[in-house]
Amino acid sequence: TISVIADTKQPILNQVKNIVCIADSMRGTEFSEEAADTFKMISENEFIWFDLMFRPAILLLFTGEIRRVSLEETVSLTQLMSRIIDYRSSFTAMHSAGVAASAMKLGELTGMTRTECMMMKIAGNLHDIGKLKVPRSILEKNGRLTDEEFNIIKEHPYFTRLILMGVDGFGKIADWAGFHHEKLNGRGYPFGFGADELDLGSRIMAVADIFSAITEVRPYRDGMPKEQAIKVMRENVSSGAICGDITALLLDHYDEVDEARSSASREAGKRYFESLDRR
Repeated sequence: TISVIADTKQPILNQVKNIVCIADSMRGTEFSEEAADTFKMISENEFIWFDLMFRPAILLLFTGEIRRVSLEETVSLTQLMSRIIDYRSSFTAMHSAGVAASAMKLGELTGMTRTECMMMKIAGNLHDIGKLKVPRSILEKNGRLTDEEFNIIKEHPYFTRLILMGVDGFGKIADWAGFHHEKLNGRGYPFGFGADELDLGSRIMAVADIFSAITEVRPYRDGMPKEQAIKVMRENVSSGAICGDITALLLDHYDEVDEARSSASREAGKRYFESLDRR
């Protein structure tokens, strides 16, 4: 029934209220009272709608034989993929590189193994792969997004995780990459997970994503200076969004983490502008 009601040409989250109202009007006829109540309850979870609309198609696209490669080869391949993701827009041309470097450094500081740190880097490189579905007009909007536009943005972590779950051996990486907008207080998106469901890697990725986003240079603004960035990170801890322990590690080693981020971002930026010159 939902697949009939939903318009596949429109963002699904922009249709939720209407679909729920239509479904509720079928209470006692098409649906039992119990089924209607259950549907209304689960409809509050955004990822459920993405599952209903997209999972079968995505799984068809990303199945097949995958050649076994080393972790080092995988890192190199995902660095290339991160450029494809980021180079769609000058607004995000250096973002994934910065997140990957920050996440790997934070992994080292938390005592992760070398393998886990490399997995963090892979997750950072690919955390925004779901944005390939987001229109450039939204990615490059210089101003506040409308609710409808933000609903489209909310899809990208879901697609990131769904795509990466289709890669053999990427289970943890898919979670770490796909949960980067989740918050410990349960107010993130699209899964609405809380502290109990977010492991160390997921928490690191959330911290790395925010830190990179506020400190990197973008066409419409400079990166935040150290004092302001520290203030913003602490505010995110106070609100219950991100892990206090990981953030404390970041702030204790601020210059070290920021150098890793900025170095990776500079290299990505250099490659981006070289690619523009070749066009």
